Amino acid sequence: MEAGAPVVVTRNGIRFAFLGLNQIDPHVWADATTPGTAPLSSEHIGSIKAKISYARSVADVVIILPQWGIEYATQPNKYQRTWAKEFLDAGATLVIGNHPHIIQPVEEFPNGLVFYALGNFVFDQSKRQRREGFAVEAIFRGVQLEGWNILPVLINYYTYQPAWAEGEDAKIITAKATQP
Repeated sequence: MEAGAPVVVTRNGIRFAFLGLNQIDPHVWADATTPGTAPLSSEHIGSIKAKISYARSVADVVIILPQWGIEYATQPNKYQRTWAKEFLDAGATLVIGNHPHIIQPVEEFPNGLVFYALGNFVFDQSKRQRREGFAVEAIFRGVQLEGWNILPVLINYYTYQPAWAEGEDAKIITAKATQP
């Protein structure tokens, strides 16, 4: 399958298209002769927007999954913010990013929702903020994104296994995701 081609999954009659993109490692980017990941860079934005438009023509909801950003940065950088808006303007409904190994905030736009970075889910890093993460629950009514929830996760310091965060831990993780 061509890198950057949408994967379409149908649930309850609704077609969801998923597009994965990779900004982090250009050495594994696909090109005309080499398989790899779909590239994400300023030079590729036109092509990405065309792929989003195509995905929108074959699906009801488009979800972009970028591997992007700066490792351990608590805020998205200017590229993440610019690209996220461009993805939504091109027809995406959700952008769910990762790579920084740390939680970055959620941003709501009139035409969609961006989760810049979910933190970690399973990783062997000892610092508390690198053992925090969250899963996303997106709630759709038909093709409309009706709501969303953050499901906070804390990785055990000794076993490096994730568990749903509770109490004060859950509040701390949720606050990091929802504060600007």
